[in-house]
Amino acid sequence: MATPTPTYVYQSEAQRSFATPQDYYRLRDFGQKFEATIAFLRKHGGNMYRILLLPLLAAIVPLAVLMTVFGRSFRFNQFGNSSGASSQAVLMMPALFGLVVLMLAALLVQYAMLYGFVKRRMYQPDPAVPISAGEAWDEGKRYLLPLIGYSLVAGVLVVLGYFLLLLPGIYLSIAVLLLPSVVVFEDADLGSIFSRCLQLIRGKWWSTFGLYMVASMAIGMLSAGVGVVLGIFTAGFSLKAADTQAAFTAVAVLQAVQLGINLLLVPTVYVLLMFQYFNLVERRDHVSLQWRAEQLGQTPGGPTGPDGPAADDLFRPSYGDQAL
Repeated sequence: MATPTPTYVYQSEAQRSFATPQDYYRLRDFGQKFEATIAFLRKHGGNMYRILLLPLLAAIVPLAVLMTVFGRSFRFNQFGNSSGASSQAVLMMPALFGLVVLMLAALLVQYAMLYGFVKRRMYQPDPAVPISAGEAWDEGKRYLLPLIGYSLVAGVLVVLGYFLLLLPGIYLSIAVLLLPSVVVFEDADLGSIFSRCLQLIRGKWWSTFGLYMVASMAIGMLSAGVGVVLGIFTAGFSLKAADTQAAFTAVAVLQAVQLGINLLLVPTVYVLLMFQYFNLVERRDHVSLQWRAEQLGQTPGGPTGPDGPAADDLFRPSYGDQAL
């Protein structure tokens, strides 16, 4: 008697739980990467943004406060002459510099926690169990310094590429978009990270470029639309406000809101680029086959630790390296 052949059941992106590596490492065409990003955000976006809220507030709240204080004290009519305004601007420079440092630190923490969240989410078998901010930070903090260091090196290489010859700079600027994913999901070091990025993007530079440009344009248009609405609201409030200090405070707060909205939109681009990374890895190294092979012979409900599956049960793709 012939053994029945298992029937393949198509699973759309909306049906995926995004709680196993197999939901991430898949071949996807241009549109399916957007579908996967939207499906992922629908299922886990609330959890992700709750985690990213703390570093976001750490960047936005001081900005709104400093803009309000600076605007009130910097008004020309408060000092009566331009030299007084210039003196006040000089006095505010340390605060502005400190704010820039604080914002960059908060954004880098947000950046690391985003990737830490996705990596933890990938190995949490129950999609209904949320990932805590502590878990995302525990995972992401290991990559914070490498991401900073490698990104600085990548920035220098891209700038050199633009200076020496324009085309190498353009090519590298798209290739290094995969750098964070290579660092986090492959634990790559500086000696192999750039060759890995170039290896993955070979033959897929245009699709990666198109994906990034379409996403950036969509985010830019959405941000511009929100800016127009906020601008109309601010102009109406300023015309009706009798107190100029209250009007300026409203403008400063709304500008901070605009910046906060922009910072909330940026993670969606990073999620989209991660799905491009997973697609390129699957295209080159077929890691989903490794995942299926590792599942053969395993029974459901295997050994688990307090934080989910035991460390030895986690999927570790070899990325084409037979030594792993």
